[in-house]
Amino acid sequence: MKRIIIFLFISCLMTTSLFGAEDAFEQGSKRLGGFISFYSTMGSAYRSTTVLTISPSLSFAVHDKLFIGVNASFEEYDYGNNYSSSNWSVGPLLEYYFAPSEYNDLDGRLVPYLRLSYTKGENNDLDFSYKIINVGIMKMLSSHVGLDFGVVYSFDSIERYTYSFDPQYGSYSRWSEGDGHRLMIGIGIESFIF
Repeated sequence: MKRIIIFLFISCLMTTSLFGAEDAFEQGSKRLGGFISFYSTMGSAYRSTTVLTISPSLSFAVHDKLFIGVNASFEEYDYGNNYSSSNWSVGPLLEYYFAPSEYNDLDGRLVPYLRLSYTKGENNDLDFSYKIINVGIMKMLSSHVGLDFGVVYSFDSIERYTYSFDPQYGSYSRWSEGDGHRLMIGIGIESFIF
């Protein structure tokens, strides 16, 4: 997986360096950004959890308004009672910006977008993957910078290695799997280099 991501990144870099972009959403443009999202569960049906996700990303416009790149994700889980954990994951990213055909004056414009990403990671006895859909709108602060507001929906798959101990027979271990879904809101900042 790591080799595929590196190959994708280098391919994007080589492809987009052949084209000189004149505007943020034109072929050859590069985007560096980050997104912060948050969600919380509570009540008797759920284990109380607060999750903060920070997702930096880098992408390249391979065609007007269409970007491909790499997305990373850092998640901090707070379970209360002084118990917390964190995870890192990384994977490919595909973005489409519904930008106006005329790019000349982007200042103050609202630009809707769709982002699809897949990240995979592992942490101690946990393997996980996330298929993520991010839909939002970006407020262009200038021709190079946008403020990003979005809703994130994540399809999660988790495999956990659990240990059990039976004093009569010794210890044993097993894998358990689970799937889940998360709905989050977030904010980000995007910088376009052209």
